Amino acid sequence: MKTKPLQISLAIFCLFTSLAQSQTIETFESGNLDNWTVLVGNAALAGNPVLGGSNSLQLGGNPLGPEPNSMMTHKTFAGTHGRYQVYFYCDGPEAEFNFFFQYLGPEDYYQVTCKATGTNAPELRLSRSFGDNDETLASVNPGFGLGDWHELTIERRCDNEIIILIDGTERISVTDPGIAMPGTIGLGAYSEFSYADDLSFEAFSAEVSIVGDTLFCNDPIILEASDIFSEYLWSNGSNRISAETEEAGILTLEVIDVEGCVGRDSVQVLTFCPSFFYAPNIFTPNFDGQNDFFRIFPEKKIERFNLKVFNRFGGMVFETETVEDTWDGTFNGRSAPADMYLWIADMDGFALSGSLVLMR
Repeated sequence: MKTKPLQISLAIFCLFTSLAQSQTIETFESGNLDNWTVLVGNAALAGNPVLGGSNSLQLGGNPLGPEPNSMMTHKTFAGTHGRYQVYFYCDGPEAEFNFFFQYLGPEDYYQVTCKATGTNAPELRLSRSFGDNDETLASVNPGFGLGDWHELTIERRCDNEIIILIDGTERISVTDPGIAMPGTIGLGAYSEFSYADDLSFEAFSAEVSIVGDTLFCNDPIILEASDIFSEYLWSNGSNRISAETEEAGILTLEVIDVEGCVGRDSVQVLTFCPSFFYAPNIFTPNFDGQNDFFRIFPEKKIERFNLKVFNRFGGMVFETETVEDTWDGTFNGRSAPADMYLWIADMDGFALSGSLVLMR
């Protein structure tokens, strides 16, 4: 193998962001390799050498057998653009550690080959297998030796640049768009034992969120991307930074930044109008049996209610949280003067207001 309601706008901001987050894939401390498929050769947990904890992964160890390759792939991981990191240890003059990424199958993958200084053919190589073609994209002196743990970092950037670092030092940089689909990862060795530990991945993606009012009543709403990007594609067909909609449902946005990274976000757009209601604008609290009290009359049942009445100087003269409560035109036990008053109500989250004339 090769390796007419009153409309009130409410702003609801989506908190989802596509921030790059490091994902620990394997520390080899679980005591088993259940998340892996061994394709060929030997793979086992070992207690020495160990980078941290009590276990590392041991690969290879069959230099004289009919199949000196050892290789296993992860069962669930899938990734494209991001930062792959793993620690490895080469043990012996023929030892070779291999890391595979964007592995789609036995003929489609990228491979990083690590042969330490002190082996029979020292090399750090990036290659690609695509269909029937095997191509070496870059090969350099390894810059690392036998008998020590080393950190391998592979940055698969959104603009198709691939950068390989050993112990934090850049060793290879190439641009290759060859394999664009998400794939799993693999670990391999050739001949003598190699070891691996602490495997992680950090996805690269554009950071975007949809901001704006996600509730509409009678008029369309406008939602927009949280930042400026090179390209936009909304699920309603807009390719601008903003999109107008008056349809309830899920609205999605996909963006591409200047580095070529893709970011996505979605929000649920809802139709939500306050109930119809009646509120008199004049009342005469003279106890003649007509218009003696002020209250609001909603069309339907209100779960959450608050009503406040203010005089022209901003002083609150009445408050209630019960829809059926009424204001009788008094304040602190005395009749409030004939004048204009302002009322503010909260009905199931909608802020409503109006004016009221008290006549005597």
